[in-house]
Amino acid sequence: MVYSTAKNKIDELIEVKKCSEPSDKLKAIYEVLKIKKQPFTKKSVVHKLEIKNHQCAINKEVRDD
Repeated sequence: MVYSTAKNKIDELIEVKKCSEPSDKLKAIYEVLKIKKQPFTKKSVVHKLEIKNHQCAINKEVRDD
């Protein structure tokens, strides 16, 4: 579990808790709402490198030599 606390503009304490396993009460709510039991998942994104036209032309010139 990860706990984070902070104060907002009107000096109220805000607490945020992240956990990988929901409590029993929360599991029951998830089942009724037909929501996955994991509140969050780790995701990663791999961006493809775009090849621009001038790079293709340069590579073609090198191969032609």
